[in-house]
Amino acid sequence: MKLVLSISGGGIRGIIPAIILSDIEKRVGKPISKCFDLIAGTSTGGIIAALLSVSENNKPKYSASQVVELYKQFGTQVFKKNLFRTLITLNGLISTKYSCKPLENLLKSYLGKATLSNTTTNLLIPAYQISNIPYPHFFKTSNAKLQSSNKLSNPKLWQCARATSAANGYFKPFKLDNNHTFLDGGLFANNPAMCAYAQAKSNYGNREKIVIVSIETGENLVGYSYEKIRNWGILQWAIPFFKQTSISSSATIDYMLRTLSQNGDKYYCVQTDLDKQSLRMDDASTENIERLEIAAKHSLVNNSKVISDIINIITYRSL
Repeated sequence: MKLVLSISGGGIRGIIPAIILSDIEKRVGKPISKCFDLIAGTSTGGIIAALLSVSENNKPKYSASQVVELYKQFGTQVFKKNLFRTLITLNGLISTKYSCKPLENLLKSYLGKATLSNTTTNLLIPAYQISNIPYPHFFKTSNAKLQSSNKLSNPKLWQCARATSAANGYFKPFKLDNNHTFLDGGLFANNPAMCAYAQAKSNYGNREKIVIVSIETGENLVGYSYEKIRNWGILQWAIPFFKQTSISSSATIDYMLRTLSQNGDKYYCVQTDLDKQSLRMDDASTENIERLEIAAKHSLVNNSKVISDIINIITYRSL
């Protein structure tokens, strides 16, 4: 049996999976990266995956509870409001909304010089390569170990985290070298659970039982009446379109994994209901952090059966 963890993107909402994983870690009594054979993370999920898997003296450097506290610091620094920048960028309409310097400095500070090949478990981190011929790229620990001298296959861990979180309009694209520039992995895999499942099958073969645990960053399912949207044009659809695309993509992945898991594998999903006011990925205000923490605690209660099943599987395998 192989256990696979998937962590979705969502900016500051990453504090939700961090809190849920902290609860699992405490109840299991071992680090998250020692519970799972493969961790996939996109955007903020990729940052969490890197933090949970970075090695110090051959042990995980950070616990999930430490990641929760780090995220509070991440949010206030990375999404810090700057009136001058807001004015000259028209709040992100004509240039990136935030400087990437605070994000890069924090990633370097916490992840240091660690490389992708030296993590405490296998990682899968999606990013979109936009230079020359664009294509979805996956930073993989398995590839990094095979090609440790190749900077594209085995970059610094902070570079993987920066690449997957290069959110369009929020931060500059990440230039790894002269031939490779990356955008946020959420462009094609905001929920990387299906990618993680495919990678697990590739790594471990069809005979190995796969257990997928998907921790998402919250959603608010609000529909639109025909009367409201019937005359909408491109401008009115701009923001709702991308939101609905993200929701429908995640729902499709959920459907596929529930269908595939009927063949002997298992799939668990932990989703969190959010109020509309907490959906913004860059609202790092004290008030919103508190709302997200409360939502995560409610999620632990609402998903108690699923989380207990996950803990039982981790504990059973450890015996």
